[in-house]
Order: sequence, then C-alpha cells, then structure tokens
Amino acid sequence: MFDEYAGYKSLQDSFGFKNDSLYNLLQQQNFKILPGFSNYDFTPYSMSSIFNMQYVPGTYDKQLLAQPDIQQRFAEIRNGQVFASLRSMSYNIDNYSVLILGITRHYLNQMDCFPIHATLLTNKIFHKRLVKNVGWWFITGKFELPFLKKNILYKVDGYNKKVEKKSFRSVTSKKCTVSVFYAHFFLPHGQYFRDSTGAFNRPEQISDLYNKSLYLSYLKYTNTIINGLVKNINANDPGAIVIIMSDHGFYDYQNKGVTNHIILIISAFCVYPGLNPIAAIYPGAM
Repeated sequence: MFDEYAGYKSLQDSFGFKNDSLYNLLQQQNFKILPGFSNYDFTPYSMSSIFNMQYVPGTYDKQLLAQPDIQQRFAEIRNGQVFASLRSMSYNIDNYSVLILGITRHYLNQMDCFPIHATLLTNKIFHKRLVKNVGWWFITGKFELPFLKKNILYKVDGYNKKVEKKSFRSVTSKKCTVSVFYAHFFLPHGQYFRDSTGAFNRPEQISDLYNKSLYLSYLKYTNTIINGLVKNINANDPGAIVIIMSDHGFYDYQNKGVTNHIILIISAFCVYPGLNPIAAIYPGAM
C-alpha cells in the first residue's frame, strides 16, 4: 500500500506527467493494471473499506471527521474480515504498518500521523505539545540538535525505510507455511523527505505540501522502491500473488473539495504465469 499515490490519469492531467516507466515495468513483470479509484479521501476510511470488503457505514458527517468516527474506522480495521478470513485458512500474516490488524504480529510502532490508541492519551500532554509547538527550533538552524532532527523531522522517513527493509526480508525468508505480508508505505504521502534520486530535501521543503513538484519528485522516488520490491519478489518467490495499490490520490491543498487528484489511485495485480489464482489463495481447493 503506497499512501497518497495518484493514478495515471490524475498524474497526466494535473501534473503533466506520464507514469509510463512504472506501468511498463509492472506489465513486464506480469502485472495487470486495473482502473482504480477510492471512495474515500482519508486513509482510515479507505483501509476500513478495503479490509472489510464493503463500504464504510454512512452514518458519519463527511464534512467533519470527528474523533469518534475515526476511532470507529480503526476498530473496523483491527477487526477486518480480510485478515480474519486469511487466518481461518491458516495463513501466516506479517504486518509491516502502523495499523493494528487483530492478533496479527505488529512489527512497527505507531506514529502521530495516525492518532490511535495511546497517542490519543498522550498527544496533549506537555512534552508532546512542546515538541509540536517549538520542536522545529531544535531540528534546524543554530539550535539544531542532530539526534532530535533524526527522531522528529525524519521519523516517518525512518518508518518507510523500516517497512522497505522488512518487506525485502519477508520475501527472501523461506517459510514452511503459506504467508501474507501487508506493507503500508507513507510514500509519496507528504511530508516530502526525498527527491527523485533519494537525496534528502532541505528541511524547509519537507513540509511544503503546496509544492506539487516536490510531490512528483517524491513519487518518482517511490517508483524506485516499487521497482526494487517487484523485482525482488519475482526473483525470490516467482509464484507470489502481488497487489500494489494506494488508498487515495494526491491531496491538492490549494483546491478544496474531493477532486480527481484524490479519488484516482494506482491499482495493479499480479498472478504469475502458470499459477492458478484460486489454488494459490485457497490451498488445497484445486
């Protein structure tokens, strides 16, 4: 799952960018590109819908994302029917995300970008408010403290690198049971930590969410991550079923309302030649 990755038409129409290099790579690696759009413009709602294979109950105020509604979405994610079904078929599930997926093993710590569970209790305590309000003084300029810079400014980037590392390890590890791993990257989701080459952006650029060129450059960097993962999976587990998608598209902070930036997403599905998808998903069924 690549958070906030815009669909092909959105990138072409709104950014003047044809994402052909990635799509050609995916097709060469036996992926089928599917037309995709999101019914929701906010990650907890999209993931609740995906993990339960149904629309989110329409009892919430679409103009006001109240905290109880958001918490309800996380409860729906935690009890998602997709993973419950997989567990009932004896799948081993590895969770490389900040989301809690039932009893699934959880490898990564939650982050402030998703105000769930304990974060709700701590985000208004003094030390948390202090970091949010004046923390910037200590991660840039003459008051910069390197250890704080790494832990505050680049926290999400560190998370993304951990997801990438664990995803590579999951593919190369040899397991005796059928396995599923779910990896959720905050890529190319703002903040924009890196440029297309993978070099770090300047601190003042990272949070410039109005800058579409920074988003596009970050998306090109994301493509290198997708490229590496796809080729690694193909080399180490050529029988794998692979789904690459996003939860919603680009947030256009300069234009209010839900637009094609938001709803158009990437969606690609791979079942390698010679593999019966029914037999792959339901071992012993064929």
